[in-house]
Order: sequence, then C-alpha cells, then structure tokens
Amino acid sequence: MDILKDVWQVKEDDFIYSFDVCKRIIRWGNNENISTIKHPYRALRKEILFGLLHDKLIIEHDDIKINVFYDKSKLLSMNLTVFQYILQSFDWVIDATGRNSIVKQIGFAKNHAIGHRKIISTEVKMHNQSNINTMYIETLHDGWLLLTPIGENKGILQAMIANYKFEPHIVIENMLKRAVIIKSQISHSIGSVSLFDAFPQITDPLCGFKWISIGDSAISFDPLSGDGIGSALKCALLASGVINGISQGMSKEKCLNHYSTRLRKALVDHLGECLRYYLSSKFTSLAWDEEIRLMIKLLRHLKTSSDFLYGLNNYCLVPLTDEFN
Repeated sequence: MDILKDVWQVKEDDFIYSFDVCKRIIRWGNNENISTIKHPYRALRKEILFGLLHDKLIIEHDDIKINVFYDKSKLLSMNLTVFQYILQSFDWVIDATGRNSIVKQIGFAKNHAIGHRKIISTEVKMHNQSNINTMYIETLHDGWLLLTPIGENKGILQAMIANYKFEPHIVIENMLKRAVIIKSQISHSIGSVSLFDAFPQITDPLCGFKWISIGDSAISFDPLSGDGIGSALKCALLASGVINGISQGMSKEKCLNHYSTRLRKALVDHLGECLRYYLSSKFTSLAWDEEIRLMIKLLRHLKTSSDFLYGLNNYCLVPLTDEFN
C-alpha cells in the first residue's frame, strides 16, 4: 500500500471498491490448533487495480507510449525479428508480459520452474453470519485452502494443489468437503473455476542488451506468501534505478549484475519462507514431497552473496554506503 501511494500517488478515495480485512484465522498442519492473527489489509479485484494504475499512468505520464503489443494476438505472434526491431527502436525494452514472457518465447532467456503446483480458484457465496472481515486458511493432507472475503457476502476460494487427477471443480469441491474451518463459512459456489500456475520460477538471464524483465516476467512467487504484487512493484522500482544509473554513465555490467543479484536474493528468501511453511504442513502426498525437493534443490543452486554494490535513492542507483544499507 505504501508503495502504491508513494510511486503511483494513489489516494484513499481511489480504493472505494476495495474491501477491508482485519484478521486471519489459520489451521496449519495436522492438528486441531486454530490461530487468530490480526492482519489488516485490503482485498481488491485484479482488474480494478490494473484499471486504476493504468489510468494513473496515462494522467501522470502522457508522454509514455503504452505497449503497442498489448493485444494478446500480437504478443503471440512476437518473434525474434520483431523483438530485435523493437530493441533498435527504443533505448530500453521492459518485459512485463508475465510468466510466459516474450524473452522466453523468442529464446532470449530460459525459465527455471520450481515445481508444478497450481491454484484452483472460484467465487463463492458466504453465509450471512460469517465473519466477513476475516480471511481463512487451512491445510489438508494434499494442499491448502484460502478463503478471502471481497464484500457483499462474497469471497474468493482458492485451493493449492501439487497435482490433480480430476477436473479442477471436482478437486476443489472435494477439498472443501474435508475442510474444518472454511467449509462452514461458505453457502455455495457462484462462479466458474479457473486454474493457474502457482510455483515459484525465475528467468535466466533476467536482463540483457537493452532489455530487462520485471514482475512475473522475472521472478514469480508462490501465492502463499502474499508478496507477489509487492515484489513486482519493488522489481519495477529497481529496474528503473538500473536504467537511470546506466543512462548517467554507471557501469552497465555492474548495474545489470546488481539487478540480477537482488532478484535472486529475493527468490532465495522466498523459497526459504515457503519451505518453513510447507515442511510444517504435514502434507502426505508424494507430489508435495517432490515440490519440497525441487525447492531445496534450486535453493542450493541459487545461493548468492548479499554484498550488494548499490542502493536505491530517488529511483536511481547510488553506490552503497551506510546511509542506504
């Protein structure tokens, strides 16, 4: 929220369509212990947030050219020749095209996926007597469930699974039947079911000659952390600092290496957090054993120094001193 206010000049009035959540109720691991944690935050539909930030961008920076390849059909037709033409036409190309990013599609970079787990998501109707300002999360033997209220007695139910043998709607319904605390909060499902990748991943390399990846195009987080949007915003800020630093005569090699090191360190920290949760989850499936093994394997591979060369000051890299440490 602070980043949105500082960078995008977002005001309280801009969040009239958001929904305040005050606490989390958690049942984690194979036991009956239920924890209640105060955790105030705001729930906001993705399309509303995107629209808000898009409008802010247009108003504040009318000189910016919105991605001419925003149309998905044009993105799918992107090839090496077209991308090289774009590189020649602009000082920098910032790839923010998501998990299946352009630089990976055309062979500029490779993707390192850390597992295969997915999220099944659907909109549900919550009981009138449910605590509408509370988020619920609980583990089962084969994954976890998350229920997030979004107002008007509605909520988003998500199920994290390592693999699935049946149709997604059958899987999430089966998990809900076995839930302890979430099942009693829901009256019925009112939305279609969607399925999307939820495993961490990293692009290699993260940047190159006149291009740099940000957000999910660079690194993707497991949604359990709740840090995905924050990480993407920080990634964009760092990328702007790198580009500004290079434009002011700083070493391009050192700036890009700093960017890559920072992002790898962020992913290392994230994998460590995931392992702390999942090792205590008491999952019993072989698929989750494999997810954990892959996280440990890549964590060892990604171990990196935290001796960074630069800090970030006013959207520009500066040599790291005690002031920015």
